[in-house]
Order: sequence, then C-alpha cells, then structure tokens
Amino acid sequence: MLTKHPRRRTAMPPVIPGLDATDRLVVGISEMQESYRGLKTDKAQGASPWKYEYLIPLAPTVPFVGDAARQVLESHAWLASSFANGDLPPWFYFVFCAARCVPLRKCAAQVGVAEAARPIGISCALRRGLTKGVFLNKGLRGEIEEYLFPQQLGVLVSAGGTKLIFGVRELLENPHFCIAGSDIYNAFNEGDRAEMVARTLVSSPGLAPLARLFYATLAPKYPIFVTGKGGGLTPMGRDGETGVAQGSVEAGVAFAISIHPELKVLDAELRPYGGGARAGHDDVRAVGPPHIVFPAMQRFHDALFARLGLVVQPAKCECWIDEAHIDSLDTHRGLVTRSHLLDGVTPYYGVMCYGIPIGSEEYIKLALAGKCDEIACISTKLITSLSSSHKQQLWLLTLFSTARKFEYFARHCYPDQARDACTRFDAIIHTQATHALGVSLDDDQLATARLALPRRYRGAGLRRMVDIAPAAFCGAMTQAVPNFLDIVDEPTGTITQRGMLELPQVALVVGRNSFLDMRAHGWRSYLHLPRPGLPRPLPPPRQGQAFLRCWLEMQQEAGVGAGAMINADLPTRVLHLPPEEAWPMVRRDLTGKPSLNMQKDLTDDLEAHRYDVLKMQINARHRSDRAVHLFRSLDRNSSAWVAALPGGYGLCNTGEWVEITARFFGVQSPICAGLVARGARLFGHLIDAFGDNLVAATGAGVTGGHIAKLRHDPILALLAEFARSVGAFARTEVGDIFGSVLAANPAAYHLYYGGVGRRPGPKVDFYAEYDHWGGRAVPRLFELKTIAFCPTRYKDTDGQYPQGAVGRRADALPGERIKELIKLDRDFFHTPAGQTGPMEARALTFCPPGGDPFTALAVGAFGEFSVGLETLVADFASMGARALRGRTGAPSEQLARTALLWKMRQEIGMCALRGHAKVIIARARMENIGGGGAAHGGADDDGTEEWAEGVYHQRQETRSWHEAA
Repeated sequence: MLTKHPRRRTAMPPVIPGLDATDRLVVGISEMQESYRGLKTDKAQGASPWKYEYLIPLAPTVPFVGDAARQVLESHAWLASSFANGDLPPWFYFVFCAARCVPLRKCAAQVGVAEAARPIGISCALRRGLTKGVFLNKGLRGEIEEYLFPQQLGVLVSAGGTKLIFGVRELLENPHFCIAGSDIYNAFNEGDRAEMVARTLVSSPGLAPLARLFYATLAPKYPIFVTGKGGGLTPMGRDGETGVAQGSVEAGVAFAISIHPELKVLDAELRPYGGGARAGHDDVRAVGPPHIVFPAMQRFHDALFARLGLVVQPAKCECWIDEAHIDSLDTHRGLVTRSHLLDGVTPYYGVMCYGIPIGSEEYIKLALAGKCDEIACISTKLITSLSSSHKQQLWLLTLFSTARKFEYFARHCYPDQARDACTRFDAIIHTQATHALGVSLDDDQLATARLALPRRYRGAGLRRMVDIAPAAFCGAMTQAVPNFLDIVDEPTGTITQRGMLELPQVALVVGRNSFLDMRAHGWRSYLHLPRPGLPRPLPPPRQGQAFLRCWLEMQQEAGVGAGAMINADLPTRVLHLPPEEAWPMVRRDLTGKPSLNMQKDLTDDLEAHRYDVLKMQINARHRSDRAVHLFRSLDRNSSAWVAALPGGYGLCNTGEWVEITARFFGVQSPICAGLVARGARLFGHLIDAFGDNLVAATGAGVTGGHIAKLRHDPILALLAEFARSVGAFARTEVGDIFGSVLAANPAAYHLYYGGVGRRPGPKVDFYAEYDHWGGRAVPRLFELKTIAFCPTRYKDTDGQYPQGAVGRRADALPGERIKELIKLDRDFFHTPAGQTGPMEARALTFCPPGGDPFTALAVGAFGEFSVGLETLVADFASMGARALRGRTGAPSEQLARTALLWKMRQEIGMCALRGHAKVIIARARMENIGGGGAAHGGADDDGTEEWAEGVYHQRQETRSWHEAA
C-alpha cells in the first residue's frame, strides 16, 4: 500500500488566485437531514471514534421536543458549510481528513500472479456525513451532471454503467470500429492536487465553488492509518499527499472533473468518424476506426501525464475489433494489448467494459465461465464451513448473497451468450441451497418449482438466473436505448433532455423522440420492424435482435401477445404489449416521484404465470392429496423461515431447521424418514414419513402430554411480550376471571373443588386490555389453538372454506368455549336449560357489540394464521408504530407500522414453525412407547427439554421489539 500513496511532486500553493471570488457553498438543514437519514450503519468506521449510529438519530422524522435538540442539525449544517468553504483552521483539516486504508482485492487470487488491490480510504463518519450534505444540493448536482455528461457516465448518472456498456456496444455495430481501453495506474491516488483544484476553479461558474472544498481537503498531507495486529489503528508510514482518497464522497467528482478536459478532447476527435469516448470514473473506453482511435488515445495519455501526472500503461491497456478487420487493428495498436482468454491453447479475443466482456462469442463465454468458476469456489468454501452445523446461516448467505452474484452479467450480456453460464450458475446455487435446506427437492417437481417462486406465491424466493436473464436484459435495454439521443421539443427545437450517444448513425437507427409516443413510434425504428407502404427494413442491430427475441420468448411463455390467447384471469403488467410498444409501468416511490422498473414488471408477469401453472398442476391432483392441502394452506406466515435472522426466536438448531424446510416444501421429515424405513411405531401406530401422526397423537394412551405445549405456550408468551411492548396490559393462562365466579358461590365452589382435590378453574389462554384507536382500554379474551395435520382438521372441502382448516377451527372455537361454560353452569350452579348462568354471564361481559366474548387465534400445521391472529398482531403494530417512528426516524408512521408488523409476523411465524419441529423431534425419540415409559435416546442439544419446562419463553433476555425492527 505504500507504493499506492506516492510523495507529492508539486507543492500546493498557499493561495489559489480567484478562489475567494467564487460563490460560497451553502449546506442547509434539509441537506443534512437527507444526508444523515441516508447513512448506512453497516459501513466501516474510519480513523476516528465517530460512528454512523451517532449521526442518524440527529435527523429523526418526528421533531425533537426540546429547543436545544432542534438546534443540533442547524449546528451541523453550519459546520458542513464552514468545512466545505475552508473556514476552519488548517489543523482541523489535517485531523478531520485522516483516513483508514483498507486494501480491496481487484480480482480473485491466482497462483503465480501478483495480487492487485485498490487502496480504499475510509474517512471519519462525521466527515462523510458533512461532505455528503454538500453534494446533496440539487443545484450543485445539476451543475456537475451538466458539465460531465455525456462523456463521464460514472458520476451522478442513473444507471450510468448500463448506459456505458450498451452505448459502447451500439457503436461497435460498425464492424470496422475497434474498442480501446485505458489502464491508468493508481488513478485516484496519483493525480496532482493543485491541478485538480485549478481545473475545478475554471470548469464552469456553477462548479467553481467546489474548488473551495477540494482545496481545503487536499492541501494538507493528512495521516493514513491501517489496522494493526491488535485490531487497533496504526500509522501506515505514508501520508495522503497526492490524488483523492478512493472511497471518499468527493473522490469520484474530483477525479472526473480533473480528467474531463482531456476526455472531451478525445471524444471530439472521434465524433466526426462516428465514434466516441465514454468513461465510468477511470474506466475510459474509446470506439472508432483504429487509425483514428490509437493516435487519439496516445495524445489523451500524454496529456494526462503532462498535466496531472497520471501514468497510463500501454501494455495493460486492451483493445478489440471484429476478426474480419484484425489487420487494421494490428497496424495501429502499437503496444496496446489484444486481451484474450485461452480455451486450452486456442486464444479468443475481447475486452472488459465496466466488468462486462465484449468481443468474440467464445471470449464472452469463457469470461462468463471464469466468473462461474470464481463463484463455485466461494460456494464450495461456504458449504464446507457451514453446511454441517450452521444451515440457517448458509441459507441466508445463499439467498441474499451468492444467488445474486451473477445478475450483473445476466443483465448486461446477450441472453444467448450468457445462457450456458446462467445454467451452470443455477446448478451451483441449487447445490448450495440443498446443503443449506438440509433436504433434497430434486425428486419433487412441485417443491423445486416453489423454491424459485417468491414468498407471495408460496415459494422461497430463490430465483433461477435462466429465468431472470431475459427480463433483466430487457430492463437494461429500457434504461439505456431511450437515453441514446437528445429529446427535442419539436416546435421550438429546444433540447429538453440530453442523450449520451448523440450521433447521426445512432439517430438514424433509434429515431428522434421515438419513445415519447410508444404507440406511434416506440421501438419500431430500433427493431427495424416492417411498416405499411415501406420496403422491408434491414435486420436490427444485435442489441435490438436480442431485445426482440427475449420479448417474444417471454410472451410465448406467458401465453400473451400476438398469436396467443390472453388469459383474462391473469392480467399482465407489460407483457401484453407488442415489442415495439414495450414500456414499464409508472410507479411512485416513497416521495411520490415516478419510478420505472421494466425488469420488475416483466418478472412479476412471468412469476404470476408460473404460479398459475403451478396452481393448475395442484388442481389436477385429487383434493385429498397432502400436497394439495399443503399448497392451499400456506400463507405469508408459513414462509417466515425464509428471511428469519438467526437470533432470538428466529435462531434454529440444525434439527429444527431441516424439519421446518422439509415441512414447507412438503418432503419427508428427515428424522421420521429413518424411523419409517425400519417400521418404527409410536403409541401403537406406525410413524408416517412426514411426522403428521406424531404431532396429531392424542388420547389416554399418549404419554408426554407436555410435549404438545411446545407449540402452544411459546406463542402465548410471545403475544404477551408484544402486548406489553406497545403499552397494553396482558396475561396468559388466566384462571381468576371465571375462578372468581366460583369463589363468590360457596356451594358451587365446594362442588367444583370438593372430592377430587383442588384443581384449576376454567382458564383463558390470553387476556389483554387495549384499544389501539386511543380510547379507553377494552378487556378482551383470546383462545389459542395450534392444530395438527389430520383428516379431522384438514378436510377435502378446505378449498371452498375461507382460510381453510385454521378458518374452520377459529370459527368453531368461541362456540366451544361457551358450551363449556354452559355445562359448568348446569353442573355446578344448577342453571336450568335455556337460562344464562353466572359463568356464561361472566363471559358475556367481554362480548363486543355484534361479536363473541372469545376471539379465536389459530395456527395451522404449516404455520398459517387465522384472521383473529392476523388482526391482533395488526392492532399491536398500529399501537407501537408511533413509538417506533420516534426511535428509528422512519419516514412515516405507516412505514413504521409496516416494519413492526413484518417483524411481529416473522417472530410469531418462526415461533410456531419451531414449535412444530420441536414436537416432531421430541416425539420421534419416543418410538416404540405404548402407554408409558421414558423417552427413547435421551435429550441432546436440540433444546426440547428447555421448551417443555417453559424455560424458553421465560428466560430473561434484554430484547426490544422496537429496536429489533
């Protein structure tokens, strides 16, 4: 890292002429609010004690009550303005700009190849927050984009990388054009700081004030630290004297402004020949005729060295041209390398553009295969480290990390070129997922299909890359191609939006203002579709062909579009449109701004169709089939395990985890499969492969009755914890509500308790007093039932019953409790038939208008919730939303409620799923037991004994549901 931080070659002048004459940078309270609210707590800490957690609470969405607290953000806005304008003492900038250097690998380590790393400079969290506030000024951002666009696409340009890649490929439609890239050694850290400030000062009137910030932060030779052996910071041995710290907020803008004059000259030299130069930060790509590109690139490199001290290494630069015109390339490329990949001993040529391979078909496929090799190595390490003892953690890494490592390539490469790599990538992810789930889905077509569907469609959300690729590619095309050309107001000739590839040949292919009227123009010109009265056009460009083919293939799969019957029961978002009119739906983000996302629209359409196909396959089976009951019963709570973090109620041991995943996908229980193979029995009955008989076992001959409470009692305890956390009064297993009625009548009391010894009175599972609308607290009675999968609960007619088995059980439960109380009135109070006894009368005091005294809460065999449980959790979330917004600074109370509701559902869902798994595991160890005896095998680390004794939900943990959300 020392070589990545060279000594300063040119002294920074003590005074920059004209600097004080520029306008001052002004940072307002609104910019600081946006800056602090947008900070991420997962970012690494810099070379100071400041943490992002200290800054985020300073910008809450709920106003502070005290005057002093309200003035804090105003003080930070003043500090940001003073810092940006250089008003603070020199020693402050020396300390404040200190950075922690972290080497970031550029690529995977290779045997025999020197390891390359980027020196990432992590600055103080407060400095980052203040600097971010400077660049959130909308006027300043507009000036930066106006100055750098269209040559620089890596700074403040939405989907800039996508536009760069597709723009370069569009220029390469001309087979006589080559592409050449520059490799600037240590680009960010090598530049001359004085020249950076000077260039910013003369760039444009709107950008000149930035010279104040750059001079203040780049003038000092600030210290750089690295992580020492003990984990603390130690001086690296070299100060930051040149360039800008890569990774800092201002680094990208400062570097882009410094090289922009040379980049514009390079682009201007190539434009007359139909080419151009585009950059993503320091990744510069020039396209045009070889005899023009290479001399122009050499002048570009010479100018960077002469004025900024940046060194370009020709041997590490790369170039490519169509093989038919290779002679022209070799004549002019000089020392620039024809980069290649080897397939055995055969070289195939191409280049990397913003991480995406461009070149011959074989080169692209080899590059993608190499990426798959790299991902396969990562996957193997994860499986080796985690699959035996940490399956839940392995699943989360699979779903949220490994499974997304190839999407960038699927999005920007032609689908036909990426198909083989996507298929291999899917195989890698499937293998990792199988180890993570602990069960194999290969023999179950329905389970395999559900694995790739999102949670809202009863799936696990592990999408296949071969399914994602066409939608991702079309989404990228929609972001890039409509932005190739300027949008011109035809009556006045005014440019309303600048394009990034404004060239005559591009205008001829795309068509001016084509995407303003999708019905009349749209993609017709770019796709070269036939038009009435005109000769048949030439084939469209390669990108247009790929877009058209993907669109038609997706329409064919979904059964919509030309020549297909549109399914009226399955309306589509965008796939019903012909390819020439393809355009995403207009959405609104949280701030009300319009948002377009073609990839999401296409993915929604395709997944809705795949779900419809899956439903037809389910409906084709007999309604008594267990898979039919499973599919119809699953709800959003059944998939709580998919995104559950391994902590608190969400932490599963390996035995619980594999039982949960097996039950969700409808495959055999891992612990029961072995017992079934040897004909094991429990309570005189054969054990089934899914563990349903184990959970449903009841009756006088069933021992270990406390095991059944492993599902029931923890849910009650969790509901009580939720209630108390939002300010409600709650109790579980309440016996004094009806016990007090008995106590008030000595004869009934003696009759009820006498002769058989003292026994508990009729208990209520859950008692709570609350009213989330802000009125008086209303007492409510709740009864919780956890049901097992058996014919008496899950019936063949569940498809016609609202909420199926849990709905039927919840509807019957209040009446059952009233009947129990009526029987007590007759038996102990001698209440005549048809009259209301004291026990029933006591229950009716809790009866809301038009309702039942008992509210039923039911949890099904597959983790599904009844309406009553959903409503109760929603009430708790509404009650706690305001407090959560005040603690976390959520943008609105509605968003706070949504976050809290999601968290509560997750916790209850995991509690129910774990409880069901606990019952299966505990009873599976009791095989061969008839009417009594000790459990088989004894206890181990699965925690069953802990749950059975109620320790699980009574443990004293410092937990807050608000903080967890």
